[in-house]
Amino acid sequence: MDRFGTKAKKLGTKLKSIEDEARLIELNKLAATCPDLDSFRKQLSP
Repeated sequence: MDRFGTKAKKLGTKLKSIEDEARLIELNKLAATCPDLDSFRKQLSP
């Protein structure tokens, strides 16, 4: 979550709870391409 800075630290717990490797890969790609933290948060929720 280096890209989004300290505001993203709260997402760490949620991300660590994800065990589906395919989902984690998808979220990693999204983190690199989404325009901002709010967009990423929206995609993080199921």
